[in-house]
Amino acid sequence: MNNSNPIKYELTTSKCKTDGVVGEPVYGVKALLSVNEHNNIVEYKDVSCKKDIVEYFISLINRCEVSLEHLYDVVEDYIAEK
Repeated sequence: MNNSNPIKYELTTSKCKTDGVVGEPVYGVKALLSVNEHNNIVEYKDVSCKKDIVEYFISLINRCEVSLEHLYDVVEDYIAEK
């Protein structure tokens, strides 16, 4: 890993809005992209209700330096597998 990736992925916590589990915590991914003093944020709020699964996922995408252009597909594939 060369640490050249300007993207940092972090855990987010929000409340579920799905009927039957409204208000339960759900965990997601926030991508922070800093380029030339400009910050962009992309967020996927409802990846899983299991915090440890999302923390592990975030460690993988940080380590693999997943680009923003591939993040949506990577998140969708990960959700489909879980």
